[in-house]
Amino acid sequence: MRIKFFNVLVIIFSFSACQKTNISQKKAVFIYNGPGVSQESLKQTAAAVRKVLPNYLIQYIGPLRVINDSWEESAAFFILPGGADIPYTKELNGLGNQKIKSYVANGGAFLGICAGSYYAGAVVDFAKNTPLEVQGERELAFFPGIVKGPILAQYDYLSQKGARAAQLTWGASKGFEEGEQFTVFYNGGGYFEEVAKFSNTSVLAYYDEEKKFPAIIECRIGRGIVILSGVHFEYDPILLDSNDEYLKTVISLISEDDRHRELLLKHLVERPMLST
Repeated sequence: MRIKFFNVLVIIFSFSACQKTNISQKKAVFIYNGPGVSQESLKQTAAAVRKVLPNYLIQYIGPLRVINDSWEESAAFFILPGGADIPYTKELNGLGNQKIKSYVANGGAFLGICAGSYYAGAVVDFAKNTPLEVQGERELAFFPGIVKGPILAQYDYLSQKGARAAQLTWGASKGFEEGEQFTVFYNGGGYFEEVAKFSNTSVLAYYDEEKKFPAIIECRIGRGIVILSGVHFEYDPILLDSNDEYLKTVISLISEDDRHRELLLKHLVERPMLST
């Protein structure tokens, strides 16, 4: 009887240890850091994740690791921050994108912000008929349509001239009351065209109260979930340069109700992992 009881204890212990191992393996948040990534966006994204998910390990991951490592096994989240979209294509087209798509389809969570959201659409339509124009198809295509922008102001790669305080209107049935508004940082982001055409996509927030221009969307991909945002809801005004002439008004407007923005941040970061 003692031997049998001991065996049962071993089985229970092994099962418990296995559970703990599986949980710990899913405690990593991977933030892409390769050519094209804005270091400001990277800094803000990492700070936001630390605030909302303090028990998760943040790992920066470059294109070679995306392609060659088995990061999917420990990933609770993969985040593609803002910056410039074309360098993303040069580094990730092919195997890199295939691994990201497979990770999401098998139950992963993906967040694309600003340039990361352009990159995750099927087609980019950026700054058409200007010197900054970028047009073309993209491989990830989590959102099957066109991501078009900038919508609020002309973008400037060399300054914060195009920065704005965007007032978003919540449009989803869960998370907040429909019509609830948030003020967040914006610089160069796009909107998602004809969302209603795609059964896997729903709008979480709009740029406008008339709900014509989706700012944040959710896409269901296989067993996984994708959040794409044209705005920088992750930006903490305290971390912005208050001496920048283009940011003074923006910082002031965002700071007025920053606690509300933090609630939006918390919801959007937690939403994919709670749904998968």
